Parts: sequence; C-alpha cells; structure tokens
Amino acid sequence: MAALLGDKVSPELEAEIAEEEKAIEHLVRSNAELEAHLKDAPDRELRAAVGENIVVIARKRAALQLKYDLRAKLEASAPIARSEARPPPPPAAASTEARAPPDGGVYL
Repeated sequence: MAALLGDKVSPELEAEIAEEEKAIEHLVRSNAELEAHLKDAPDRELRAAVGENIVVIARKRAALQLKYDLRAKLEASAPIARSEARPPPPPAAASTEARAPPDGGVYL
C-alpha cells in the first residue's frame, strides 16, 4: 500500500482508493442488474454470483476503509485541501454466503 511522498499523501494511495471505489461501484451496479434479471428468470448460478458479489463488496469496502483511514492519518500529519478529501463508503451489506468467493467478484 502506498503511503507518503514528501509531506503529502502519495498519488499511488489516491490511485488505489479510486480503483477500489470504481470496483465497488461496478460490483454494486452489476448486482442490481443481476437481481433485476433474477426477478424475471430465477437462476441458481446467478443467485450464487449475487451472493459472491455481496461478500466481495464487503471485503473491498473493508479494504477501502483501511485506505481511507491511512489517508486520514497521513493528511493529519501533512494536511491537504479539503476539496480533495472523499467521503467514507456506505456501510457493507450483510451476507449469508458461507463460502469465500474469488476476490475479483462476478461481473455482469
């Protein structure tokens, strides 16, 4: 994980945060599309994919929160403009999925 570059947060950390945010957004959107399809045509594999995505989203949100916390700690020691700060992610959705999915999730 990237950290400091001189007296400010490194561009690598910001890039990691942006990448995680985009991945989470994509998984959430994909799950919404899968759920809509499942209403019309129930499918066990798609239902499993939705469950796997829920677990992956929760993991990615936890990892993203750690990066937000690191950034906040670094910003406290080397403040940057408030306009660059991002809000924390929404709370992770609960999951009943028992098995661990691949970290990349299942995209539509």
